[in-house]
Amino acid sequence: MKRGRKEELIAYAAYALANCDMDFMEINKALRGLMDYEPPPQYVGIWPWERRSVEETATKDAEVRKQLIAELMKLITSCKAT
Repeated sequence: MKRGRKEELIAYAAYALANCDMDFMEINKALRGLMDYEPPPQYVGIWPWERRSVEETATKDAEVRKQLIAELMKLITSCKAT
């Protein structure tokens, strides 16, 4: 997800959720956070005094990604069909 492979993850999750007998609207709702996710801009040539800001941004982004994937995996693993 971090390196631009979000579409493949969405496709797999949609497939897995469809096998759980979820309808289109339920799948769309479950995947909305992932579909709307945009990583923060890449920082190049950072000044030393900007390091703390970059670290905070990276930490927040990692937490967001971790939460999105945890929610999605919870839906997939709690499925009756799997």
